[in-house]
Amino acid sequence: MEAYMKMNSITTKQLPLLFSQWRVIRDQGLKSSSPSMILDKWNTIINGRLNPLNTNDDLSDEEAVQLVINESEEDQQTIRSMLIEDLIEKPNVMDKEQYVKVNQTLLIRILDNLFAYSQIKPLNENSLLLYNTISQHLQSTLDFVEDFFNNYFDHNEKVPDPYLNIAKENIKKQVKQLKHNVSKQVSTDSFLTNIVLHSIQDLLGAESMVITYSRLSYHKILLNELLSQK
Repeated sequence: MEAYMKMNSITTKQLPLLFSQWRVIRDQGLKSSSPSMILDKWNTIINGRLNPLNTNDDLSDEEAVQLVINESEEDQQTIRSMLIEDLIEKPNVMDKEQYVKVNQTLLIRILDNLFAYSQIKPLNENSLLLYNTISQHLQSTLDFVEDFFNNYFDHNEKVPDPYLNIAKENIKKQVKQLKHNVSKQVSTDSFLTNIVLHSIQDLLGAESMVITYSRLSYHKILLNELLSQK
């Protein structure tokens, strides 16, 4: 009985989110559709049809590849429209924080999978084109969520691997510039400088460490502040 009540309680909490997946289309009745469902579709496609470990002759056909890219582009626009509709036009429809978290987590998971696939060698040009293009669509969607719904965005969530890879390259350039600036200043506190640089080097060298949005943002702000000092 206790187990049933606990399960019933969890289900009840999930109902608003689940019911929010249903949309009424005039003259078409109920249609099951939501950002998370579209992303789940792509997660299935990427782990199946687009998995480099699966033999797929379709990827050798340029027309088929372009169709996948076109569908990804359309879904990107659809997801944005749905997010705006659900989070702005329907303010009382659901738990907004949970809604954003579900879609944020899905986006990061798919981006990480695509990045891992893109590192597998050798890859044919069509596969690499698909991974890079779909990743751009997904990252653009994730950036949109962070920019427009920042109050509900989970900054303690990990940064997706392709985004982190680019961020690290930019940070390396800034660190190089910072070292150059410091070397020209005789009055610089070398002990404090080494502590700061060591902290940043830890971030750059961390392969197994989970880097969150908040941690990455902190280091970006720190570097920008240091570089702006005379």
